[in-house]
Amino acid sequence: MSSAFHQLMKYREDSVVGLTRKATFQFYSRKISFLFEHGHISEVVGVSDNVFGHLLTICNHGDSKCSAILRLAIFLKFCREGTSENALAKDVGLSQPTVNRIVARCIDDLVNAAPEYIRWPETKDEVRRMQNAFLNLQDPYGRSRNIPCFGLLDGKHWRCQHPPRTGSLNFNYKGFFSFNSLFVTDAEHRIIYIQMSELGVNSDAQMFRSGPLDTLLSKSVRSCRSPQSSRKRHGHAFVHFGGQRLWPVKICNDAVSRKPAEINKGY
Repeated sequence: MSSAFHQLMKYREDSVVGLTRKATFQFYSRKISFLFEHGHISEVVGVSDNVFGHLLTICNHGDSKCSAILRLAIFLKFCREGTSENALAKDVGLSQPTVNRIVARCIDDLVNAAPEYIRWPETKDEVRRMQNAFLNLQDPYGRSRNIPCFGLLDGKHWRCQHPPRTGSLNFNYKGFFSFNSLFVTDAEHRIIYIQMSELGVNSDAQMFRSGPLDTLLSKSVRSCRSPQSSRKRHGHAFVHFGGQRLWPVKICNDAVSRKPAEINKGY
């Protein structure tokens, strides 16, 4: 009798949870559809309507239960809030495995499309456009920053649990386990280069020396040189356009975006 009673109570509890989850999913789905149709989707996903529409053309594979609009909204909510998949599943009325599948497939779609957007400048015109973008940056008072570079370089440690059987290979100098990465962005903070390291113990300088970034920089410098007028000075190649010597072709660390009067280091 007691066993049957507990089974009945569990069945009722599961039924209530299932009905609540279904109602939550229907409400969230209708909300996203309404906002998208009326051009207000940016209020909940954190990107503009144009960017959301463009991402829809990329992230278009997934479960038939959820529309592409809803899948992308769930993925952007996950990225924006940094919440766990379990918490997100409760917010949108789906199970955790379904949310995990949506996030994983959106990431796969973005990874497949990434080479079309994350591109290193290879021609003189591309480098010149990026240099001009930094040259035209202004501080809050409208004064030109005149930053002499075409990219910003910085590293990022991604905290993780201790990977099994790795000893201290992922223990970084900050005192936690991580994977390390190196990024280069343009004047609008768009990524043009990514380098990942499986070992968190590697510093930014070690990643720079061991990766292809130095070679890519050399190619960019050579593409901008004039055979007659280019020359070396202080370790940087000065670039000449129309007989006028401009700044050295280099990238700077991210401190220039916070301190317009300083350029800490160039590569």
